[in-house]
Amino acid sequence: MFFSATVLSIAVVAATVATAASAKPTPSFKRQDEGNLTSCVMSLTADKDVGNIDFQRELNFVIASSLNIATNTPIFNLGVVITDVEGSTFTVQDDLSVDNFTAAETAAILTGFVSESHPGEGGVIEWTFDSVNCEDATSTSE
Repeated sequence: MFFSATVLSIAVVAATVATAASAKPTPSFKRQDEGNLTSCVMSLTADKDVGNIDFQRELNFVIASSLNIATNTPIFNLGVVITDVEGSTFTVQDDLSVDNFTAAETAAILTGFVSESHPGEGGVIEWTFDSVNCEDATSTSE
């Protein structure tokens, strides 16, 4: 009797674990309404030689984290496209939005970063926003 109760308990635990393992996790982020996207072309300059790093990851980080810190709100970032590199100055195009902010409000925050320096991933490189030009991404996507 003791043996069969133990086997039954083990079978119930195994079935519970198998069910939990096969369940799909719920996403922890909210996809933004595309009506809130702002499309920006930004020029950023590193404060030192950038060496051999993943530039796309680094620039995604500095832009999104700067926006997140300024708003204390979730960010939706389609990801930067590096369009030009001259020395340690990178020009990128990025479509992004901030939860509960209009495209114009997001653009205003980003343009406010001009002449400011913000840390990259790990704080090793400081990036100065040289220029930021934004427009509502929905007005250009026809």
